[in-house]
Amino acid sequence: MREKVHVRGSRLLPQHLMREVTGRGTDSGPYLNHLRKRFLG
Repeated sequence: MREKVHVRGSRLLPQHLMREVTGRGTDSGPYLNHLRKRFLG
């Protein structure tokens, strides 16, 4: 994590860091699915 996130995190915008580290851009879908499952059953 130190090599992939911490070193680059100070130089990149969050959406660029996310794409560089995970290969995907930021996406609220997985988080919203988690919230739906947790609070709506």
